[in-house]
Amino acid sequence: MRTSCDPYVFNAQARDPSPCWYGSTTAKKTIVIFGDSYVGNWIPALNIAGQKLGFRVAEFSFVGCTTPFVNPSAGPGFDSAEVKACIAFHSNLPRSVNKLDPVAVIAANGSPSWGVAGNPSWILNLGRAFDEMTTASNHPIRILLGTGPKLPEAAPTCLATHSTSINVCNFTYGAGSEFTAALQRDTNAIAGAHVHLIPTYQWICLNNVCPSVVGHIAVYADTDHLTVAISKYLATLFEDALAPLLSAAK
Repeated sequence: MRTSCDPYVFNAQARDPSPCWYGSTTAKKTIVIFGDSYVGNWIPALNIAGQKLGFRVAEFSFVGCTTPFVNPSAGPGFDSAEVKACIAFHSNLPRSVNKLDPVAVIAANGSPSWGVAGNPSWILNLGRAFDEMTTASNHPIRILLGTGPKLPEAAPTCLATHSTSINVCNFTYGAGSEFTAALQRDTNAIAGAHVHLIPTYQWICLNNVCPSVVGHIAVYADTDHLTVAISKYLATLFEDALAPLLSAAK
């Protein structure tokens, strides 16, 4: 992720969001990806997929700012200035996106389940975000990247502590878990909203277990952000999932 286009670093950018560019630099058609820091999980993969599929990629992200258009709360590392900037980002992002006339808009979100009471608000305001990034003449393909797991401990710390027993650092989940609820929320978000869901957990998890190391590649940079290496490794899977959705836009 480049700080030059992150309103978390430069709050004033929220008044007129500008993208960082990836993918094919010569392509005439644009894909937009927006959201919180979870966008960074997939930029390495999307950069490669964009080059191969022939699309340029406009990245709009704001670390800590909710992907659905709902106002955040101040907390550690996200003070009142960031809250104000996030609200401005939500207000101004559609204008910046619509100027680009994208063929597809992708939402990336790293928040866990908001719970029984909160998930309807999450779903409603994600739909609002997509609606505002559509003009009367342009109806981009809407895509939601599925939520990924959030580990109880930063993976690098755990792996350093358990270097001879790295399976201790695997993330497991089951029925009734917060992660399972988040996956169901993703499914509910696309119902009737003309949004395509690309689940991502199955690329790094198997049988309710998400390892911290795949082959010789560390999967997580902290508790929920992927390493650049694993994102690049998953680029082919990302491309395979994205290609059928974009085929009509070529």
